[in-house]
Amino acid sequence: MFIRKKALLLLFTSVVLVGLTIWSVTTKRDVYAFEVLYGSNICYAKNLREHSFEPDRWHDTFFLGWHHGYFELEGFIDLPQNLEATQWGVLIAIQASYRVYWDGVLVGKNGRVGKDKKSEIPGKINNQFIIPEHLVRPGRHKIKLELSNYHRSRDNTFRLIIAAPYQQLIQRPLIFTAGMYVLAGSFATIAIYYLILFIIAYRQTSVLIFSVLSLAFSFLTLFKHSRPIFMYDYPWHQTRLIILDNTGYLICYLVVLFFLFRFRFPQKILTLAVFSVLLYWIDIQDFYPEDVYFLYIAALFTSLLIIIWAMAQGQKGSLESFAGILPCFLSLNYYDFTLYLGFFGLVLVMLISLGVQFKTHKKAEQEALLRSGRLEIELLKKQLHPHFLMNTLTSIIGWIEAEPPTSVKLIEALAKELDILLEISAHKLIPIQQEVALCRSHIAVMQYRKAGQYVLEVNLEADNALIPPAVFHTLLENGISHHPPEAGNVTFLLTQTVNKTKEVYVFESRYAQSLGITKEMTDQEGTGHRYIKARLEESFPQNWSFTPESTSQGWRDVIEVKR
Repeated sequence: MFIRKKALLLLFTSVVLVGLTIWSVTTKRDVYAFEVLYGSNICYAKNLREHSFEPDRWHDTFFLGWHHGYFELEGFIDLPQNLEATQWGVLIAIQASYRVYWDGVLVGKNGRVGKDKKSEIPGKINNQFIIPEHLVRPGRHKIKLELSNYHRSRDNTFRLIIAAPYQQLIQRPLIFTAGMYVLAGSFATIAIYYLILFIIAYRQTSVLIFSVLSLAFSFLTLFKHSRPIFMYDYPWHQTRLIILDNTGYLICYLVVLFFLFRFRFPQKILTLAVFSVLLYWIDIQDFYPEDVYFLYIAALFTSLLIIIWAMAQGQKGSLESFAGILPCFLSLNYYDFTLYLGFFGLVLVMLISLGVQFKTHKKAEQEALLRSGRLEIELLKKQLHPHFLMNTLTSIIGWIEAEPPTSVKLIEALAKELDILLEISAHKLIPIQQEVALCRSHIAVMQYRKAGQYVLEVNLEADNALIPPAVFHTLLENGISHHPPEAGNVTFLLTQTVNKTKEVYVFESRYAQSLGITKEMTDQEGTGHRYIKARLEESFPQNWSFTPESTSQGWRDVIEVKR
């Protein structure tokens, strides 16, 4: 009950945080990003009016973003009274070719304005022009653009006209872009490191997803801030936006996938299906220009639900992930700068989560090494046990007195078994053919020690399969040790079946005389079964099953290994 109340409280807190984030996004000032980028003393064009030179397009609702053609755009820019810089410039970002006039004086051209698509030469998406010094004075100035946009690919409302000290217009975007490129380099370095880590050390899906996600972050950061570096022609702007949108969708999916695999969430397909429906709904709502924020909010909130579930399950690393992902919501306030700092913070959260995972994995590896060493010692102790050696040596003495040639064969069989045993004891997995050879050598020894006859029949579909050492040898020993004398001779049958998903081994002990009863299995298990389970878990963690059962003819043991 306490855990359930705690999970509900965390969920309520998360919903409130998402609500505050959405409120912050929808009420933010659109100009903030430009003030950060170009400075606090920039002057925006006001009272922009658009005119078409085609008579049938002169109406109040006309907007050049909806049409191709030859247009005029004019407005006013108010310069401050205290002009600290004498050299001012005007920055224009619009999908068109144009000629720009400042107080009626031509101050620059971008591409070639045309009366049709053939005569127009597309201009750059961004351009800066120097305003002549004699035209720079405090007060209101008229700015006018004669433009054509016949190469525009689709509707787009983006346009920016600002005036500012020319040095700021040139330098600040480059400085800001350099900082973003450093951030992109950090993402790329992290991506390469974890990709190498995945290849040579940690073959975990979450590590690979994190590597791809970091690479996507790097690409998005580079591509988003490519405009000041690569002054592309305006028809390419829509292609750039499509690439950015698709990269954003990819990042959203990778963020959710990372936490799905990091915390072993059971309903992966259902979660992705619901998340896809949510992203589609956001897309069709046309929240422009805030749509990117809602996409990332959806990804973060879905990830937060997964983390809360993992916390309720007590999974390691979930608390650190919860504490780290909450500040990422606060970064979703203004695009460009804080959003990418939020990306960096999200990467740090994932790094912490992976660090906890690696620590747990390292501890498990160390425990596995200790367990493997104990199993190796246990295997040698089991076969070199004084009871086994004394009985075998006693049999050798008896055969030496009765039939010296037979004693030689017994010594050779014992030497072969011990030789194979010493060879495989240090290995985690051995070829099944080597295991069969060990079983046959043990039968050869026991044939001379006991009065009964033992036969081993093997039916393998994949004779190159790898198994833990002495697993079937242990089952063979159990079969001989628990063989009732009245049952007669014993035939051991090892059958292997293989398909795309698993390998199944059936080891049967069949008595010549059926006992007609089936013994019930008890909760207690012997050292042999404990050894088998420990070896299977060491070699195939959580991907195996071992089912022993008695039959009217003897015993049947079934081992399944998932591929």
